[in-house]
Amino acid sequence: MEIKAVAFDGDGTFYNGDELFPEIPRLADWLIEKEVKLFLTSNHSSGDVNKLAKRVRGFIPKANIINAGSLLLSYIETNFRSVFVIGTDDFKEKVESTGIKLSDKGEAVVVAYTEDLDYNDFRIATELLLDKKPLLAASMDRLWMDSTGEKPGIGMLVRALSYNLNIRPKVFGKPNVDMFAAILKREKILPSQLLVVGDVLETDILAANRIGAPSVFVDSGTRQVVKIGTPTASTTHEKLFDTVHSFFEE
Repeated sequence: MEIKAVAFDGDGTFYNGDELFPEIPRLADWLIEKEVKLFLTSNHSSGDVNKLAKRVRGFIPKANIINAGSLLLSYIETNFRSVFVIGTDDFKEKVESTGIKLSDKGEAVVVAYTEDLDYNDFRIATELLLDKKPLLAASMDRLWMDSTGEKPGIGMLVRALSYNLNIRPKVFGKPNVDMFAAILKREKILPSQLLVVGDVLETDILAANRIGAPSVFVDSGTRQVVKIGTPTASTTHEKLFDTVHSFFEE
């Protein structure tokens, strides 16, 4: 089946911090020349499409950038009047910009990325979750990679609450398949016509498995803490062009 679209992960796959991986420009130019649609499907929780658009340097249109933060913000806006947020001040401002009130007595607990851990936040979240309020998470990423190395992901915060209280969070990032499903619906293509490229087995590749899309695992150096998800092909950044090219050979 002919590949019609390629969905790239962001950190560790398409870019490393603010820099593109060396093989990406050549690969992206070749795919664009073949009229293959390029998408960015990121577990980034900020919901800031403009920031992600700068990172992809014009190779992927802003309209083709899908991220967990945007999906989470849209869900909050549609379903709640108030929420309690563990996240950055920037993310909290984005929540408020949708007209949703931030409250210690919110209708849901929302977890996004933050580097400012506060015991009081966990105390408030615990009280709300014990009161049967839902737990919403941008992603369950255990680690993420930037130019300085591996960093703890949002999953650390989400699991601290969900495991401790024995509750199941609603997760918007991969391995949830919603980003890929949106691409299939928009492009009117089959799962076999979407190639997924990512550097985490538990998120990128497992999501591809779940929706039935072929996938390429790129070894970025991020440690695979949980090795679930079976890629169609595995490669390194140096060999990424050749590996993706092989999916288009007759």
